[in-house]
Amino acid sequence: MAEAELLAAGVQEWSHLPLWLAAETARTAWDVDTTRARELGLPSRPVRDSIADTWTWMQTSERPEPPAGRPLPGLPLDLERTLLTGG
Repeated sequence: MAEAELLAAGVQEWSHLPLWLAAETARTAWDVDTTRARELGLPSRPVRDSIADTWTWMQTSERPEPPAGRPLPGLPLDLERTLLTGG
């Protein structure tokens, strides 16, 4: 689905689709110079490893309750159904 369609459908960046930002926002959000961190020895790792470890953790750990009045992250079921059915 095209970015414009997601935004028009009411999909919220980052909240509904974690790590997704519209191109205009992402253009500056991901533009970070890591030179200093690397000079100080901060290690980096492949994104696939972080995703795999996070998925394992999510399968074996309880999720904390969100603060009162705050919805759970992710697509609301009705919005997900609308996106999947195209209508």
